[in-house]
Amino acid sequence: MTKSIAVFGTGPGVGQAIARRYGKEGYEIVLVARRQRPLDALARELAAGGITAHAVTGDLDQADAVAALAERIRERVGDPAALYYGPAPADLAFVPAAALTPELVQDRLPITLYTLMALVREFLPAMVERG
Repeated sequence: MTKSIAVFGTGPGVGQAIARRYGKEGYEIVLVARRQRPLDALARELAAGGITAHAVTGDLDQADAVAALAERIRERVGDPAALYYGPAPADLAFVPAAALTPELVQDRLPITLYTLMALVREFLPAMVERG
């Protein structure tokens, strides 16, 4: 059985670094982000280095779409052995703590918490079963 990792939030920073590192360790990679073109480019780069990578688009700001996203991932690699979750809101801007408001926090809850919880609910049972 091939090990796999789903990298949620495969942006130009840490997400891509995680994908490269796990790929070098023999993991099959599922790249997940909003835009197809950058995912396809990274998948080609990884493939050129002998790493199997799958590009799957998904808006991680939409927690209610997680079940469908999880099914698309399972179609490619089954239940992943590992998850990395590091998406950034599209409108990410630094907000000093003194300027935070309940509305700003509420707006970021879907991508920072709700989607992560839904993904854990989808994939953790298989991880626990595998030990």
